[in-house]
Amino acid sequence: MTKIDEIKKINKELKKAQDYFAGEYMRMLKNGDPFLCDMYHITMGYVWHKTGMDAVHKTSEAFIRKIPLNSSFLITTGQQQILEWIKNWHVTKHHIAYLKSKKGRDGRRLFDDEFLDFFKNMKLEVNIDGIAEGDLAFPNEPILSVSGPCWQVEMMEAMILNVINSSSTLTTKANRIVQAAHVDGVERPVLEFALRRCMDIGGLGVARSAYLGGFAGTSNELAAAIFGIPDSGTMAHSFVQSFKTEYDAYNTYITTTNGARIVLVDTTDTYCGIIEAIQASLDSGVPLDGMRIDSGDLVYWHKVARDLLDEAGMKNVQLVASNDLDEVSIENMIRSGAAYDVIAMGSKLAIPADSAGAVFKTVEFDDRPVMKVVTAKGSEGKRTDPYAKDIIRIINNDGYFGGDILVPKGEVYVENGLLIRDIDSILRNDPYSKSLFPKATKAYSVLKPMVRNGQVISEDIEQPLTQIRANIKSNIAMLDPAYKNLHEPHFYGVGLEKDLFAKREKVLESKLAEIAVRKAKCEQYRANWRAA
Repeated sequence: MTKIDEIKKINKELKKAQDYFAGEYMRMLKNGDPFLCDMYHITMGYVWHKTGMDAVHKTSEAFIRKIPLNSSFLITTGQQQILEWIKNWHVTKHHIAYLKSKKGRDGRRLFDDEFLDFFKNMKLEVNIDGIAEGDLAFPNEPILSVSGPCWQVEMMEAMILNVINSSSTLTTKANRIVQAAHVDGVERPVLEFALRRCMDIGGLGVARSAYLGGFAGTSNELAAAIFGIPDSGTMAHSFVQSFKTEYDAYNTYITTTNGARIVLVDTTDTYCGIIEAIQASLDSGVPLDGMRIDSGDLVYWHKVARDLLDEAGMKNVQLVASNDLDEVSIENMIRSGAAYDVIAMGSKLAIPADSAGAVFKTVEFDDRPVMKVVTAKGSEGKRTDPYAKDIIRIINNDGYFGGDILVPKGEVYVENGLLIRDIDSILRNDPYSKSLFPKATKAYSVLKPMVRNGQVISEDIEQPLTQIRANIKSNIAMLDPAYKNLHEPHFYGVGLEKDLFAKREKVLESKLAEIAVRKAKCEQYRANWRAA
């Protein structure tokens, strides 16, 4: 066998292995399990069906109320996974058998045979428009707009929110970490070491999101095999402790491994660890690739390690920082002069302190507008905007995004990348903040057709992660730097088209009047109770 034939054989076997691992992951989504829902989606569906309402048309929108993580934007990811689930959504005999066993409070079956037959034969008929994976979202904009028979729309809610909330939060967090790592203009790689800190088995979602957000690699070997993410790793303290001396550990590792010769030097005494790793390299004649420091004052130890390496003539050895880092500590570390060559992190990525908090709310039901109005003090932020909507994103002459406008869904505003009519926009919560975007302004419609009559039509379902990652980078490049500040970023304007704003105000006025009537009626109920 020639060398070329051997390489071809290895590559062929690698492709088979990659297809196997990718298949294992996709099988979870290809199950299309309808039980990726909450119990009340099924019990509400039962009541709608029994009262003849299950086929009533409704539209619901998934959106965020605020931007998490002190960011001014949310990077939306996870759409590909949602589409794969929808593509394969189906009910099996096992779902029916499980539901048949459920009992109500009186001991009778919760779901009768007629309903179960209806559920068993159900085919998805929903339509979905959504923000393309990797594009940006801002508060109160529909990330996904789902319309169709009311029960089917409801059955989409839990999976959509599960994926969007986790994936988009993690990708946005990862991107902020990468921004911090590049704060001095050096595009140093950031590695994801989060598997052991993840809240889910396998940590695949964290690895995928981190890579999309700009991380250069993962320590998670299964994620690397499934997604094609570069794998990376150093050594553990347990390896160092398996030898009688740390010098022996370093010497054995660098003279034996065919991988990157990056050693962990802070198992006991960091100063001695640095010197002994250097000496092991000098004695063996095998060059070190890097040192990882995982504890202590990382700014101080960067200076010590760099000075000792330079003293030994090892200026090209890279320094890797880890140890519960986040974007704030990374930025502070680099600004303090500790310009590590590589950053590795896990905990603060896998368990972010904030979440996208996306919700899924009805905006139209049976052709009437639906608005959620909460009168409880402190709940004003839960008020929603009625009517199905699209998003028009303005592009300024400088090439940056210039703001978003929510417009009535189904109306055409953009052709060939330009507005075809003037749009008057009013900020959602400030009727006095108005902007006019004239005809021929550069713009695009953000929501794209993804599903029609239950069938996935979007090419996003086949898009490789490398392309989504590139899309994210190009979208963020179109944000003015003021919106990308890690601390106190500028507010990005989202307005309502003026007629939509006026219609919303009319629905709100009607809703408040309705609530006043209800309150009066409730007081009468109480009076009747007291008199009885």
